[in-house]
Amino acid sequence: MNLKNPACYVYPKANDCAPGDHFTEDQIPLVVDLLARKPVVFATSQRRHLADAAGIAGLVVCFGLVGAALAAAALARVQRRRSI
Repeated sequence: MNLKNPACYVYPKANDCAPGDHFTEDQIPLVVDLLARKPVVFATSQRRHLADAAGIAGLVVCFGLVGAALAAAALARVQRRRSI
């Protein structure tokens, strides 16, 4: 097949290939899915997994801070109403 494997460009070590490698004969179902624009699963590096985890942790922290700020604002509003 004259089709390059895109996973080899992005994560060559994790996918056990070199940049510019073609798909192998045993990857024909993968090629069919790729050409049909279906999701294709390929291996990613450990650094990518760590970056994904750090991104999710950052989102959780941000949502927590926003939630705490909203709760503090609501509590301050309730206390102002009680003091009037």
